[in-house]
Amino acid sequence: MKRLCRRLSHNQEAGLQPHLPRHKLKFMQSFKHYINGQFETGSEHFKSINPANGEVWASFPAATEAEVNRAVDAADHALFNGEWAAYSATRRGKLLRKLGDLIVKHAAE
Repeated sequence: MKRLCRRLSHNQEAGLQPHLPRHKLKFMQSFKHYINGQFETGSEHFKSINPANGEVWASFPAATEAEVNRAVDAADHALFNGEWAAYSATRRGKLLRKLGDLIVKHAAE
């Protein structure tokens, strides 16, 4: 039971929202925008349905024009004016490879 409680707590911290369809405990993932180094819930959302069972498995933010513009402006600034702009192509490549390795390593979490 303690293990289940720890898992529930971990899932909620990670943004997974519990729901109880058909009397089974399940988690619906709830995703957020990542704009200018911060997670944001977004002003509009849509649900994604698992085609294998017809159940909602996740909620995604549907970006408004203003949210898209803020994200593009932040990305443009980071690419051409931020710390990333000062890195050589070699260093950028090494960092991206390391990021990929970390994603693979922690994919099951």
